[in-house]
Amino acid sequence: MVTVADANSGITFILGKGAGDAVSVIDNQSDTITLGNGVSDSVVVSSSTTNFDGSETTISSAHDAISLGNGAHDTVTADGDSYDTITFGNGAGDTASTSGGQNETVTFGNGAGDTLDAMSNAGAPFSNNAITFGNGDGDTVNASNGEADNNIIHFGSGAGDVVSLAGSELVSNAITLGNGAGDMVSSLGGQPKAMLLPLRF
Repeated sequence: MVTVADANSGITFILGKGAGDAVSVIDNQSDTITLGNGVSDSVVVSSSTTNFDGSETTISSAHDAISLGNGAHDTVTADGDSYDTITFGNGAGDTASTSGGQNETVTFGNGAGDTLDAMSNAGAPFSNNAITFGNGDGDTVNASNGEADNNIIHFGSGAGDVVSLAGSELVSNAITLGNGAGDMVSSLGGQPKAMLLPLRF
């Protein structure tokens, strides 16, 4: 495991193919993090703390380039980050947590059951992100909190893909679904201007 906190920006991490590798980089920017094909690798580039009054403070990193290999169940936590590029391989069950993320680019491979989770930082905006999934079945986007605006979400041809957007404001999200059976989009917003543009099956 590698942990760096409040360090100089622009660090490069390269880890091999072993399983369960973990890199934690907090309060840093412009890092390059590359992990191999081991399963259950983990990258954390943000951290939330609960204050005495119950509010949350998120310490995040921006402009990071994160690449994970083909191992299954890899995880990236980038809540509150901006301008990161996150790329997963073809392993199944990969997860990116980008709650409150803005201008993030997240690309998943063809593994089944990949998840983009934007739920952990309640009320935070989720905007201007580009999310791309491969052809695996059962891929999921869950951004049911705060604002979800101007996101581009693209799914492959896997079956049973799910998008769930709900919040105070949903505007100009572009969602593209592939040819898989049983895909579903749920959009529930508190503002009448909430819309999806376009929706293609």
